[in-house]
Amino acid sequence: MRDMVASLDALQVTRALPVMPMSGSGDTGLVTQADASPVITGSPQRPPRPPSETVELVEVDRSHRAVLENLGQLYRHDLSEAYRHLPNQDGTFNNRRLDLFRTDPERRAWLINVAGRLGGFVMTAPADHGGTTISDFFVVRALRRTGMGREAARQAIAMFPGRWSIGFQSYNPGVQRLWSQVASDAVGDAWAYTTTRQ
Repeated sequence: MRDMVASLDALQVTRALPVMPMSGSGDTGLVTQADASPVITGSPQRPPRPPSETVELVEVDRSHRAVLENLGQLYRHDLSEAYRHLPNQDGTFNNRRLDLFRTDPERRAWLINVAGRLGGFVMTAPADHGGTTISDFFVVRALRRTGMGREAARQAIAMFPGRWSIGFQSYNPGVQRLWSQVASDAVGDAWAYTTTRQ
């Protein structure tokens, strides 16, 4: 027989409650019993976010290849819902842009370090109509909406003065807000929002 525990943020719903400490966590765990009545328990708040200050871009070289590939899997997983992509039979997602980065010297990538910890990556490429584009941008979920992504984008844009083009998914209002803020930070109101169909 298989017991199920559903977790919604910090709220856990289960069918029993002999509460026992979980090994090594310092937290309490839930043990289920088939004949117990339903009980709801949870903690009143989420754990604190990791620090999001001191953002540093570290240029990717061969020594970072595995790290970039691993973050690329998290990135492709995030995008799989919107693009309806399924993983390969081995459980990984294709990442053709990463393949292009490896073979095209005009494409660049940086790991985003935040307070000394890995927080994501940014990749740039030549834009179709001149200038530079941010071709891929990923922030780990724990650091989203902390301002570190905005700072990482600001640093990347500052490295290459000139014309920029930044594409994003219009179905995601948070992403649209981020890139609008980044554009305004970079050039005030001297930027335009255009819609393209793919």
